[in-house]
Amino acid sequence: MKLINVVPDMEKVFGDLEYGGKADVEQRRVNGTMRTLSRTYSFYSDVQATDPIAVKIPGSAGDKQLLPDDKVRVINPRIVPVVLKAGNVEYTEYMLEADDIEKL
Repeated sequence: MKLINVVPDMEKVFGDLEYGGKADVEQRRVNGTMRTLSRTYSFYSDVQATDPIAVKIPGSAGDKQLLPDDKVRVINPRIVPVVLKAGNVEYTEYMLEADDIEKL
């Protein structure tokens, strides 16, 4: 069986999320114009307090205008495995992707 994604119980796994900043914007040139494919935002969790939580949303969801410490809700979250390669070593990281995020 191939693991495609895992749908987390957001409240149990991450608790309340607060905006911590925009981490990355992935863009690609399509027919001569730059197109935003995805945006990754950083959030702080009251359950997992050691590291920020990165959430990747599609570019079609638009740019979110959030202020530090704004509380958010993640729409249709899923944890997706991503295989990376460093030299001859392959390893798996897990990315939290969602359809959108909204300010509470």
